[in-house]
Amino acid sequence: MRTNPCLDTARYSSAHPTSREIRDYTIPFPNYTIFAQSCRFYKKWNVRAVPIQIQFSGLGDLSELKHWLYAKLTWNPDADVDTLIDTYCKACFGPGAKHVREYIDIVEHARLRQRWTWFGCYVQDTSHFLTDEDCVRIYVALG
Repeated sequence: MRTNPCLDTARYSSAHPTSREIRDYTIPFPNYTIFAQSCRFYKKWNVRAVPIQIQFSGLGDLSELKHWLYAKLTWNPDADVDTLIDTYCKACFGPGAKHVREYIDIVEHARLRQRWTWFGCYVQDTSHFLTDEDCVRIYVALG
């Protein structure tokens, strides 16, 4: 049986080096609070429409949460991002919400600790912002 070259991300990524992020959707990308800051900035300057560049994959790092969060924040930029995240996690993960929230808090703390680190979509690993201790804490939280 032949493989579908469109689904073979390793082959596609090596043939198209600018698309390497395709196979890295699962790398933590802590941009939850940045959404809120951006939406408040847009409101301040009366921006009426904003195209977003966000992963469109259900395989990504809580991508469904990010889409929902961005929709909520563009509708109401003054909404409390932590309350929104908690609401989503409770609705989607039920009893597991506290574990997902702990994961979000760990990666957000790591982002803030490395304040001037670039978190681009072409990053190949997390060693520039997540410590070994962070990774163990994530494993325990989601274990």
